[in-house]
Amino acid sequence: MTELSRFDRGWARARLRGTWVEIDAGDTAHARGMPEEIATHLASTRMSAPTVPLDATEFAGWRFHAIARHRTAVHRGSEPDEQRTAIVVASAPVREQGPISIVTTPKSLSIDTHGLLGALARPVAHGVTVDDLPVAFSNGSAAVLMHEAIGHPAERGMPHVGWPSWLEVTDDPLAASLGYLPLDDCGRPTSRRDLTRGDSPSALRRWSFRDTPIVRMSNLCVMGSGRPLRLPSKRIDVHLVDQGSWDPLSDQIALRICLSELVDGSERSPLPRFTLRFTRRELAARLVGWFGDATSYPGVICSDEGQTLPVGSIAIGALVTPR
Repeated sequence: MTELSRFDRGWARARLRGTWVEIDAGDTAHARGMPEEIATHLASTRMSAPTVPLDATEFAGWRFHAIARHRTAVHRGSEPDEQRTAIVVASAPVREQGPISIVTTPKSLSIDTHGLLGALARPVAHGVTVDDLPVAFSNGSAAVLMHEAIGHPAERGMPHVGWPSWLEVTDDPLAASLGYLPLDDCGRPTSRRDLTRGDSPSALRRWSFRDTPIVRMSNLCVMGSGRPLRLPSKRIDVHLVDQGSWDPLSDQIALRICLSELVDGSERSPLPRFTLRFTRRELAARLVGWFGDATSYPGVICSDEGQTLPVGSIAIGALVTPR
């Protein structure tokens, strides 16, 4: 029989020095109770994320926090198999709404944070009734919408609600994204699953060894078939979702939008934070099409059944019509 041992041990730190953010991550091989052969192996390993060039004047007041996960699986009679992940949380002090935070990887940190700066610098538009306008989930934010509307119900084996035929939402543990997971937390091989056609994710995951493995997403991929939409000239563009939830009793999705813009022709104005709510059936009826290229979303740290796990996300844009 194969013996599988797994350890989640890690530390990380991020420092802003001049025009550079330095991110280091590694393991804590000195943890008590770790078998000697594992500790010896971990002591010889270290993950050092590349330093990221940023303009210190633009990022004055930002806070950076890094998180590391270092997992080593040891099969009897074989070499240890490592999985190491570094995640960065960047928080910007903005306007009257409070700070905005993103979750990203060291590789994508510069792109994800610079994408926020232009919108944050402009004055906020008040008095907009969001229920009267179409909402375009752009810059990968449709992944969070589908994470709540399709991903969590698929984890629970909920009935299909008739999603549009052009929409394909899959969970692919082998995608090169935030949560790359060739083996789940029970040592079983994982596989790609089509959630819009009634499948459930293949991976059993858990936050720590004190937790029970449960069916969880790993990398959510949102794609569209057929021709892309031409977006309406007046709409709301969603760029960043602060928090999302799905209630299995009411079947209602709630998304708190923390970064969005009112688009009116060639003019763009940032909007205050607001919350969107709809049931899965309402959303399925209001999804009218897709647009743009598939874009990686700056990270989803997902909490379910008291276990918090990173879920990778990539998505095309999706347009939701008014009620």
